[in-house]
Amino acid sequence: MKLFAFKATPQSDAHIRYLLPDRRDELNTPGIDYAVPGARFYPPWGATSVTAGDRLVSNKLREHAARLLWDELERWGIPCEYEEAPWPYSLRELTAPEVDVELLKLPFIRESAFVGEDAAYKTRRPWQLDALSRALDVGRYHAAHVPGSGKTLTGILFLLFALQKVCYGYKSNFWKSGSTGVLPTLIFTSTLNPTAQIRRDFQEITTLDPFVYRSKVHRRKKHRTIRDYLASCQAAKQPAVLILGRENLPSICFASESGEEGDIEFFSALREYHCRTIAAVIDEIHKLKSHSRWDRDEQTGDYSLKDNQAAAIYWLLNRGADFIRRHRTEKGPEVPYRLGLSATPVDNRRIDYWAELDLVDPGAFGNYYAFGTAYAEGGPGAFCKFEAKGTSNTEELNERLAYIRHIATSEEVSPWLPPFHRQVKRVSVASQMKVKGSLRTAAKALRGQAIEGDDRDLAAVQYLMSRAAAAVRPVVVDDALEFLRDGKKVLIFTGFVEDVGEIRRQIVSRLRRGTVDEDHKRPIVIGDIWVGSTHGEQHGPDDREALIHAYNQRGEASLLVGTGDSIGESFNIENTDYVLFAQLPITPGQRIQREGRVKDRQRRTRAATAIYYIGENTYATRMVDILFPKEQDLQALGLVGKTDDFAEMLRGPLAERAESMRKYIATFLAGGDLTELEDDDE
Repeated sequence: MKLFAFKATPQSDAHIRYLLPDRRDELNTPGIDYAVPGARFYPPWGATSVTAGDRLVSNKLREHAARLLWDELERWGIPCEYEEAPWPYSLRELTAPEVDVELLKLPFIRESAFVGEDAAYKTRRPWQLDALSRALDVGRYHAAHVPGSGKTLTGILFLLFALQKVCYGYKSNFWKSGSTGVLPTLIFTSTLNPTAQIRRDFQEITTLDPFVYRSKVHRRKKHRTIRDYLASCQAAKQPAVLILGRENLPSICFASESGEEGDIEFFSALREYHCRTIAAVIDEIHKLKSHSRWDRDEQTGDYSLKDNQAAAIYWLLNRGADFIRRHRTEKGPEVPYRLGLSATPVDNRRIDYWAELDLVDPGAFGNYYAFGTAYAEGGPGAFCKFEAKGTSNTEELNERLAYIRHIATSEEVSPWLPPFHRQVKRVSVASQMKVKGSLRTAAKALRGQAIEGDDRDLAAVQYLMSRAAAAVRPVVVDDALEFLRDGKKVLIFTGFVEDVGEIRRQIVSRLRRGTVDEDHKRPIVIGDIWVGSTHGEQHGPDDREALIHAYNQRGEASLLVGTGDSIGESFNIENTDYVLFAQLPITPGQRIQREGRVKDRQRRTRAATAIYYIGENTYATRMVDILFPKEQDLQALGLVGKTDDFAEMLRGPLAERAESMRKYIATFLAGGDLTELEDDDE
């Protein structure tokens, strides 16, 4: 792998603006966009301003990107030269023993995690090493790896490599004059659910002591304060490692309604100990879809963004990176090393991809509207100024993404694991349960609620999908009982709380021959069969983790029922034989995340099968047609393997699907119930 660094001499203010553009232009301001994502120029070391004639130096670029940048500089008439930059090497090009040697050179690494019979991480997978090498090349990178492929390990090693380069590497000047007393800081952001697991992984891999910061809502007197933690880091001469739950970040970063700075304790402590952020990992970055950012004149953000996690992380990485600043009006430097981790970078719509890319490398893909126009068929909407719901210029987008994005699909991961199979089971009307529900029922259920626009549409879809899930419930229960009596382990995903309780109640009743199970919070053992259930209203994150751990430890017949929102992300459920989808996920991202709790887990030891249930003439049939083009877009962007036939399996034979839709439309036109079930509208 060849790397190149450029030196350019701008001759005019226009050239300077191209080489050093304001990467925080407001969304409505057309800014100059690099044609090569990841290309950045830096002024001479220590310079506070740049004038025409100064020689600027670029970051390191791979060969293909360097050729594109050369063409761009020539187009702008900017004199430049380049030189080959040999560091860093590719970890993937090293043998396994050589990789171990390089890992053990990292500061604060725990040797026992990688070497010895009891090592937790004996094998580093090729996609992890390749992603690390590329991320270290460009500094700001996006890794789209399937669930279970080891993203947490990749993120932790990325932070350590960045720390080594900036603070302990060859010719490092971090600890020299001007930086005395600065406390290097590493940030790992994720959703609240896995923060405790991330902390345990960090302690298993390194000798560092990470700190999970809790906002005032989740903080208790027994919890350690951040000042005590930073004081211990300073005394031990170790970097600070902050693990932040994203749900807390808006209240931490943004001003309150009264204008007071967000979490005063957090920022005052970081300023007191002169914390400077070296690198950041943004886990589950696909959830940060918002394109709203803070007002340029409000250094601590705008109260209107008080619930906006994407805007909070954007502020934290671009304005709050240097907590040494003493006043709100001071501008801190950007975090130099960033890694975005995601299993499903396109959760639903392509336009949502922009927010992720902008967090990793602000401005590299232009503003929201430019990206939407170019790659998501954006333009004036019927009821809004801008709308982007399609896909366009896929080939060009993939070419640009090649320099800052690494993909690991199931095709690459699956050879390392036991077999995994998918089935789509179509449930006939005769086998469905009689439930109440129709389009008219959905409209009546939503009437009078303060739900507008897309949220109203989503609420209607979820209502109809809940009816479709209830219709196929008898078949799901029958299959689960058959597998359990055969000694298998079964995981059931559904989308609704009432479905979780009803599935558990029916299974326990049939196993006990009519006895009712009153306490759903605790797992129950009937004979040799273990039964547990969970959802967000039933258990907190710690209790859910304990329940999943108990399920994983079971070696014989076991059942775990849960909503996709409660256990469909962040938790590892490696040991199971069947994954039953009682409700069809309504976005590709939900499907990949929930299937990924099992499918590509590197510690999975059992062959597994996923079964998707689709009730004929229910709204699930309609959802198949909605999902199909979105699943195809995932394939076009390379986010699922070329041999992945899930979309076609879901759609089924064309003749069968056409007949099903013919019945659906005929029933609708006749004014009947779309599920051909009992209608309660009268």
